[in-house]
Amino acid sequence: MTNDRMAPHDATVDNPHEIAHDATVENPHEIAHDATVENPHEIAHDAAAAVDAAVDAAHAALHADVRAVLGRWRPSSDSQAAIREAFLTLLEIRPDATARSCVPGHLTASSVVLSADRRSVLLTLHPRVGRWVQLGGHCEPEDLTIAGAALREAREESGIADLRIDPAPVHLDIHPITCSLGRATRHFDVRFRVTAPPDAVPAISAESVDLRFFPVDELPDGVDDGVRAAVAAALSTQDRPIEQNVLVRTDEALTNLRIAVNTRNGEALVALLESAPWPDNALQMIGDGLIAALDQHVEGAASLARGCVDLLRERGWTGDDELADQLDGQTGAGATPLLRALPVDLEELAIVLEGDPMDGDGRVDLRDGHVWSRPEIEYARESGEEDEDESDDTDRWLWVRNLGSRSGYRDMEEFIDTVGDPGRADRLAIAIEGRGAFRRFKDVLARWPGELDRYFAFSNERHRGRARAWLAEEGYRASGGTYGP
Repeated sequence: MTNDRMAPHDATVDNPHEIAHDATVENPHEIAHDATVENPHEIAHDAAAAVDAAVDAAHAALHADVRAVLGRWRPSSDSQAAIREAFLTLLEIRPDATARSCVPGHLTASSVVLSADRRSVLLTLHPRVGRWVQLGGHCEPEDLTIAGAALREAREESGIADLRIDPAPVHLDIHPITCSLGRATRHFDVRFRVTAPPDAVPAISAESVDLRFFPVDELPDGVDDGVRAAVAAALSTQDRPIEQNVLVRTDEALTNLRIAVNTRNGEALVALLESAPWPDNALQMIGDGLIAALDQHVEGAASLARGCVDLLRERGWTGDDELADQLDGQTGAGATPLLRALPVDLEELAIVLEGDPMDGDGRVDLRDGHVWSRPEIEYARESGEEDEDESDDTDRWLWVRNLGSRSGYRDMEEFIDTVGDPGRADRLAIAIEGRGAFRRFKDVLARWPGELDRYFAFSNERHRGRARAWLAEEGYRASGGTYGP
């Protein structure tokens, strides 16, 4: 999922010489050059030492996949070939290139979603960008392949589960943008062709103002040249065998739940919860989805909500009681908590609460729920987007103090207690001793993909619960928002 504010698109597909400051096709290594860094091999310093030299195993696997995919991809033009060299250069000098924390530039994954007859393309009206764009966003730690990341984003943003993806890219693009980390950066966007089933009906998620199919020869006003070029590339690409089972993640049930929750499809959520066992470590997400289903008066939602409350009370993690209280209030089983609604993304709030201490504190905009990290605040001040009077406006800002990573460390300890294999548990316990515990823990856990996937679900659930509890202490409850992997 992406929560970005896009800068004007100053690079055209046909002129890669303008992709970055002083970048030339003859020297593609400079395309990844950040304007604030004199030497591209020193761009790690631009991240304020926040990026550890050793990347966790999950990002390393995705990094290797992108290099392999782009290495065998055959560009359709000289300009695309030059842009590919820029991608490969970034991947060569930045082992964290698939992580959004790579400030000089990072990989993103997009989908040109075509109708079954290829006459229409699905576009989303991005709430922050204010333009119609293709579906896509940042790579996540659970993404094992770049095509899988694109397919995941397309499913979650469109609400269409039965999408098919061509695993070879159709188009590459580099564009300047201001990400949620708050610094001017570049998105190195890998774009794929995705085909929707004949009866596909898209559902708007919390990430979109609007979502609809447009005739491919009548794209809406304001669509930039990069999007138009991607659509043209998808239409002109020769048909290849379409693969529906590009590896996205091991837990398909969890993916379907996320789609239902993110699109506020109460009927779909209730049907999923009634037809199959509930996924482990998903009660926070299920509870939020049931709140929407209750608002929509979906039959069966109240009974499921009572069951969810019982499970939350029994589990008793931080944030579970707050969510249970809210569900009780909606079903009439208890008093409604006197908390003000705020459309905040709990995942983003958790990043500020428990993220890298070097990034410092952050804040929440009480007007729209947008979470600002410290780098984003500093960028707004330095760029003149915000003055000191605005920064001190207590009626607008809810300040968030960074609490560090102690809770995250305890999550690893408690997760180890859930590992059934004693040998694996012993290895993980050794891994979290001393400095570099988080990296070593994930490196060891990556040997067992099923356990790694389970840990990410466990960790995300814990983080969101703590963010919910913090918000309640401040007098607010989360409304809206999305659930990423």
